[in-house]
Amino acid sequence: MSFGSLRHVIEHVDTDAQGVVHFTRYLSLFETVALRGLDRHAADSANWIGAHRDLAIATVSAVYRCPARYAELLEITAEVERVTGARIVVHARATTDDGRVEVATGALTFCLVDHEGRAQRIPPELRSSLVSGRPTTSQENNHV
Repeated sequence: MSFGSLRHVIEHVDTDAQGVVHFTRYLSLFETVALRGLDRHAADSANWIGAHRDLAIATVSAVYRCPARYAELLEITAEVERVTGARIVVHARATTDDGRVEVATGALTFCLVDHEGRAQRIPPELRSSLVSGRPTTSQENNHV
């Protein structure tokens, strides 16, 4: 299920001294698209993240295919790969704006934890929304 996409023009802050996108920026952009997708599919997130639970990243990985440089336009996409009892695995991809060149791919594993860091089960309504691809509320027309 797609979490949507984000178009991003590479700025100076995204690059290293050689003008190439720093690897950490891909992880940040992947996380941004994934979190916006979660927000879109569970607009009532205050009910499942808040006083007793937090959303945490358990694992993150990235594979870099080719360099992207200052002022280039990238398309960042993310999709739910798998939902388990306590984890949401998201696959992300960065391509040139025309989609012809894959710049980087990545995976993020989110989990719900209590304030002591213990894993918590994903609420059934959120799990159902992520598996079906249908938002839990009337937020169906929101776009990333």
